Amino acid sequence: MARIVITGMGVISPFGIGSEVLWEKLMGGESGLKPLKTFDTSHLRCRVGGQFLDFRSDAYLKSRVTRKIDRFSTFGLISAQLALQNAGLLDAGNKPIWSGQEQESHRIGITVGNNLGGWEFAERELRHLWRSGPREVNPHMAMAWFPAAVQGNLSIYFGIKGIGRTFLSDRASGALALIHAAECLQRGRADIMIAGGTEAPFSAYAALCYETSGLMSTQSETLSTRAYRPFDREHNGLVAGEGSAFFVLERADDAQKRGAPVLAEIAGWASTNDGYDAVKPAPMASVMRQQ
Repeated sequence: MARIVITGMGVISPFGIGSEVLWEKLMGGESGLKPLKTFDTSHLRCRVGGQFLDFRSDAYLKSRVTRKIDRFSTFGLISAQLALQNAGLLDAGNKPIWSGQEQESHRIGITVGNNLGGWEFAERELRHLWRSGPREVNPHMAMAWFPAAVQGNLSIYFGIKGIGRTFLSDRASGALALIHAAECLQRGRADIMIAGGTEAPFSAYAALCYETSGLMSTQSETLSTRAYRPFDREHNGLVAGEGSAFFVLERADDAQKRGAPVLAEIAGWASTNDGYDAVKPAPMASVMRQQ
């Protein structure tokens, strides 16, 4: 089996844009959680989250692109662009090296993990429908909100015509996207895979969906940013975060031939359905015994 390596990565986190700022903040022990301010949280028990409050997309994308898509797609486009730059797959004009080459574009694939879709966009347009009627609804509503929108937007923006998959599997969505991308490379179905996940869950309806799931932490009701403690015995639920991370995956031999930087190797993976609890994994999850 071919070895699979990561040759590029792009990250947007609550700390900002870029993997460097994320690494710096993590090494400094800084929390990315903040009190939620963009909508009313008085009815919620989980009132904090990993929110990127100062996000501006205009340095990366034109407004004619962003006004048609939801925030989670914007995150995805920017982080994928950063990953492709990091991998040396964009030219001086930020165009993919396969641009205009029909055969090569069919050998590039995309896999995306997502959970909720684009509800910030959807809520805004549903308010327009309720208050002003259907003529005031953005015509891109039908394509902007659904979870597979990111996959489609990446394909259009970067001229990709190969494999496309979107995974919706709660917190495992992004991991499943990486696994599928690696398997597509091993099976020879693609030469380059762009894989990752993106989420922008901070809108009134999206937050309510999380709240009614019963999975969210109640320790943040006082706006404490110490509510997220996944490895602590006092852990009592989830805390949502927004952002995106995309990676460029290639076969090791192909990466070496083109002189690409190798950031990491995906040495093994496994996936099972260890149904046990909505939050906790099974005590002896069978997936941990697999590669």
